[in-house]
Amino acid sequence: MNTDIEVYVKKCLGCQANSHVPNPEPIKIFISKLERLFAIFGYPNKIRSENGPPFQSEELKLYIKNVDIKHIKITPQYPQANGIVEKFIQVIGKTIKTTHFMGKSWREELQSMLQNYRCAPHAATGKPPAALLFNRNIKNKFPSIIIENHPMTKK
Repeated sequence: MNTDIEVYVKKCLGCQANSHVPNPEPIKIFISKLERLFAIFGYPNKIRSENGPPFQSEELKLYIKNVDIKHIKITPQYPQANGIVEKFIQVIGKTIKTTHFMGKSWREELQSMLQNYRCAPHAATGKPPAALLFNRNIKNKFPSIIIENHPMTKK
């Protein structure tokens, strides 16, 4: 039984996050992924995250301070404060459940869903996220419909 518990604890991310044994490796991986994103898109003025243990590391705090990014922390007990992200996570969850039900690869379908999401006009902005990010529409599998005199098609 002790072996079963030990195996469970080693696989449990929550158990690892709350353990007293420091594990600096995950934060180094996270910072390296941030650096890759920032190399492509530049540094943002601010980032938002939950206030969980990974975002409390001194190494991350120092990195964010050194690159002059404001870190806004959202409390995990109040997910409404991060409503946009929570809603998007629901969409991803539904995509994964649907593909599992249909017997398809969720990884492939997730990539397709993300491309479609990035190409579709967003309710808040009226423009596709990719168009706002890259200042142009990106090509996807679906045909484009150009409606004359529509605010989104005006140049």
